[in-house]
Amino acid sequence: MALMRKRFILYAFVILCVLATATVLVLFHLNHWDYLRLIRWRRLISCEHRLIHKTRFNVNARDMIRKLTIQHFNPSRNFVYFSDLMEHESRCRNDRKCSMRTPLRHHRTCAIVGSGGILANSSCGNEIDLNDYVIRLNMAPTRNFEQDVGQKTNLTFVNVSLAKELLEKLSDEDGRESVLQWMSSLKHGVISYVKVMTTEIKDVLQALGTVAEDNDFDIAVTYSLDDTQKAVTRVLGEKLIPELYNPTAGLTAYTLGTTFCDVITLYGFYPFATDARNRTLFYRYYDNYSASRVVDHDYCAEFDFLVWLNKLGAARLVTDACR
Repeated sequence: MALMRKRFILYAFVILCVLATATVLVLFHLNHWDYLRLIRWRRLISCEHRLIHKTRFNVNARDMIRKLTIQHFNPSRNFVYFSDLMEHESRCRNDRKCSMRTPLRHHRTCAIVGSGGILANSSCGNEIDLNDYVIRLNMAPTRNFEQDVGQKTNLTFVNVSLAKELLEKLSDEDGRESVLQWMSSLKHGVISYVKVMTTEIKDVLQALGTVAEDNDFDIAVTYSLDDTQKAVTRVLGEKLIPELYNPTAGLTAYTLGTTFCDVITLYGFYPFATDARNRTLFYRYYDNYSASRVVDHDYCAEFDFLVWLNKLGAARLVTDACR
């Protein structure tokens, strides 16, 4: 009986060793992205309002994300001087590896500031402005909101609808004045359009460039050689967000930001009508629209991804008041 027990223990030990070895071999053959996806889906977080805790920045996690993004995105392709458009069309029309001049440089700390109502009464303005580089979206106002969102702007993304609106405003005296006031606040900044180029968009960017030059604003107007929205959908959809479609400007800004920013902090990305402290939130910090309004984006999938980045330490997501 004692001999049988010893044999049973020995067999069990051998089987456990084989299973452990097999597990190690499987994990060894997983590439970084298989491993990251495994971590993510094992710790999938439901899309609900919550308080996001600050985590320690993880250089290795940041580098793994960057290793993916720099294979597909590059400032010298995604932030090209619009004034070089003619050269691009003649020199790079069929060359996917072609790169052009860009005003962007590498930065240590970057803030990407969304428009979410979570920023109202957040007192995050000073913290945002302390970053080396501040990225904003779609002309979101800072005037009269400095305490919550800061006033520094180095790069601002412009989407299709805003581009068309700007063209209309530039043809109207009152509207032109509001555009001039907004552009004057950029101070050596960059206005960037990164979606599909059309004739109408070319007219808008040309008009913005002319206004900047005529008023000595020292603002660079840039565009992308590639359709970054489609690229973000493909790259992140294949690797990290299987349910991704029609990525928001915020997710696009983060993805591109990883190619020239070391440490990224995201503000104003919180798609819920109430926060973790049960405060009622509006859609944007500067208006009174309901936060539950339906739009053509999957905010839950993107928010879940940002929360995951925060947990890994690859980026910091701020969803509470700043001190």
